[in-house]
Amino acid sequence: MIPSKQHISTIAKKIAQKKGLDLASLKGTGPAGRILRTDVEKMALPNSILLPQHTHMEPCFYLTIDVACEELLAFQAKVNQKLADSEKITLPECVLKAAAVALADVSEINPSPDNGVNIRWINRSTTAVIDGADKKSLRTLSLEAKDLAKINTAPFKASELLSKTTAEVIGKTAVDVLFKSNELIAGLSIRVWDFPNINAFFTPPNTLSIGALQSRPVVKNNTVQPGNVLTLGFTGDTNTAAAARFLSKIKSLLENPIEMLL
Repeated sequence: MIPSKQHISTIAKKIAQKKGLDLASLKGTGPAGRILRTDVEKMALPNSILLPQHTHMEPCFYLTIDVACEELLAFQAKVNQKLADSEKITLPECVLKAAAVALADVSEINPSPDNGVNIRWINRSTTAVIDGADKKSLRTLSLEAKDLAKINTAPFKASELLSKTTAEVIGKTAVDVLFKSNELIAGLSIRVWDFPNINAFFTPPNTLSIGALQSRPVVKNNTVQPGNVLTLGFTGDTNTAAAARFLSKIKSLLENPIEMLL
């Protein structure tokens, strides 16, 4: 629907008509509120492709914790021996599983326990909710995360997206999961980063950030040894004690990965 008195460029109007977009409530960014092509192109993108707001007006706190990854790396290598290259489990996916278990264990972190454990997975341009995460196996979570990774607009310009179907853009296997992000309440958002030390952007109600694996000296049996360390960051706005228990639970699971399977 395009109101007759609305100021809109010719090309923007054609795109809106082609896509069947309702522009009644759209505010343009052009002079005097004129709706431009870029405004319509942005509106045409699937909402779940856009990253959620990471700013928040209320004060929030930050916690970090280091995870020794020797046992986890050995566990990962053993599991991946039996999997095809396209199915191999990554470290962030191991953290996803540990976070799901911890979220069920530390219920104060989950604002909507009646909806189960729902986690918003944010990896580069990917954002969608994995529902019932605590009930799913590590392999199932890994496969879902890989499906979500197909949601990537990088190969396309915004104008090119308009000629693509949703399935062509994000991959058919991810369609159902993608649009659940508008229906489910995620108790936790997980962001994946490519650098080791992170201060998590805040996506309410809680955000967990996964840094890159780093080689650094660690103390073991009162001696300093080379080790592999993963830094996790948590951002929240309410219960610091529960957040500390939550991070400690994740650390325990990752440093004793067999417990994730129990």
